[in-house]
Amino acid sequence: MDGFNQQIEGLLKCYVTKLNSQHEMITEAFDELNTAMEELLIASEELKVIRAAVEKERQCYQDLFEFPPNGYLLTNTNGIIQEANYVAATLLSVQQKYLVGKPLILFIAQQDRQSFNSQINNLQEILNWEVHLQPRKSLGGLYNFPISLLKIDRSFISLIGTNSKNLEIIEIIVTLAHKLGVDVFAEGVETKEQLLLVRKLNCQYGQGHFFSVPLNSSAAEALIMENPQW
Repeated sequence: MDGFNQQIEGLLKCYVTKLNSQHEMITEAFDELNTAMEELLIASEELKVIRAAVEKERQCYQDLFEFPPNGYLLTNTNGIIQEANYVAATLLSVQQKYLVGKPLILFIAQQDRQSFNSQINNLQEILNWEVHLQPRKSLGGLYNFPISLLKIDRSFISLIGTNSKNLEIIEIIVTLAHKLGVDVFAEGVETKEQLLLVRKLNCQYGQGHFFSVPLNSSAAEALIMENPQW
């Protein structure tokens, strides 16, 4: 009986020792976890300070780019504008957000564009290059253009019955053309509904598959002689 009791006591001591060992391991694990959390918090605070300093420096450089006495444009090797500062946008009479993604050649005088394209194609051989830019013409300049017919692109006509904003744009174009004494030509009329709408908008001329597929000169003459009514 004594031997049995000793055996039981030994098992209990072993169990208690094992529990104490596991408790110590869990305690150590929690201590290590707390230490790691503290280190992460410290690192996070340091990152916040570094990020704030970097953002402040970035803003300083951005302000230097945006508001110097000179205009700056950044393009890729194809001459497409990637960045433009406020001064450049003001000089070119275009908002900054509309400059990005536009070809620089749009702001070069017509007579200089061929030379510009040649220079773009030989950038590796050019060390210094001076380009003369000009602002886009305002709407007031339309009075100086010798035009008698204004064409509305098919991309507008194709959406004329499905997009109210698109219709408003066409109305503005037609109204402006009539104010300038210019007739309006609607390109890409494909359906009767589109024809009715462009007529309602007072477009004087139309073109598209609703009237006919593309024809050679003799076939077009024969169609005209038939005097079709749409």
